[in-house]
Amino acid sequence: MRIRSLSLMRVFAALPTAVALLSMSMSPLASQNLADHMEIYGSLRFRSGMNSAGDFEIDDKLSRVGIRGELPMGSEIIAFARVEMGLNIIQSPGQLVVSGDPGFAFGEDQDAVTTRLGTLGVRTPWGDLSFGKQWSPYSDVGGFTDRYNIFGGEAIGLYNLGDGDPSGTGRASSALQYRVEGGVLSFAAQIQNRSSGGNDQNAVDTYGGTLTASPAEGLALAVGYNRVLDGVEDPAPNSEEVPEGDESLVLGVSVDRGRWFVGYTVAWFEGHELDDEGRFFSGLGTELYMAFRAAEAWKLLGGFNILNPEDEHPGEYRTSYGLIGAEYSFVNESAVFLEVKLEASQDSEGDRSRPTIYGLGMRFNF
Repeated sequence: MRIRSLSLMRVFAALPTAVALLSMSMSPLASQNLADHMEIYGSLRFRSGMNSAGDFEIDDKLSRVGIRGELPMGSEIIAFARVEMGLNIIQSPGQLVVSGDPGFAFGEDQDAVTTRLGTLGVRTPWGDLSFGKQWSPYSDVGGFTDRYNIFGGEAIGLYNLGDGDPSGTGRASSALQYRVEGGVLSFAAQIQNRSSGGNDQNAVDTYGGTLTASPAEGLALAVGYNRVLDGVEDPAPNSEEVPEGDESLVLGVSVDRGRWFVGYTVAWFEGHELDDEGRFFSGLGTELYMAFRAAEAWKLLGGFNILNPEDEHPGEYRTSYGLIGAEYSFVNESAVFLEVKLEASQDSEGDRSRPTIYGLGMRFNF
């Protein structure tokens, strides 16, 4: 375990400096508006885990710090911006505690500071237009079940190849989005021009969209689709290249009744996920997240992640586990949490590849 305290101090020191420089470059009136509308936020997180074989690990749990804000541009038009940096506070091999979101993009696992989000956009009466590294429309549906504190997020293709950037399903870079929020229906569309694959398609390398319906209070139904256009016939191992025909379709439903929340997602995909031998495969995945607020500060959690390749895939690889947990929250949604991942996953040889893990962690929001 190695604590990157110097890098963390540099990040915190740089944030107010950046705001000050922006303010100095503007007129007094404009700088006052900027100061009024900018917010520095963050979340420091850690997790520890012990598996049924007796292995123990302490790791970072997606710590981050960021700046976000809005400024009026004129009648009913607002400019907005957001920069969020991931912090690898505790350097660890990260082999024990497994979750879908690693917290960083492909190739950034050893970096102390990474870019989680970086977005510029405008909000208008006709919808929002934004560009940069941002949460994809596909993740709008994935967010119904990607809510566990330590585990989960592995079954519906949200975070393939790191944070889901190469396929555009997770935190997509160089992404142009258009979003319309309605009373009952909401729509989001995205294209990427990331130029990182071996078969660059010029203006559009990936595209996707999501349609969400809210027919009743606390009920949401959503469908999302994502397709890669610059896939290659034989992706290079340990690269950002994805195969030809990479596409995903996800359906989701969530029910929020105050003390109860249930989210369920199911996804069909082609050539989108990797098995334990580094082979892309097609298949079906499903996730369930359930939460019950037993008291004002206490929440009980439960659900599962199941991912099965289609029959044509060689071997017996599958992801299959149940999840149970508890969370105690306090000021500003900070929390202490406990989760257990009850494993039944198999590797390509049909062996139980991952033992049951008992996880404990904490997040401190500011």
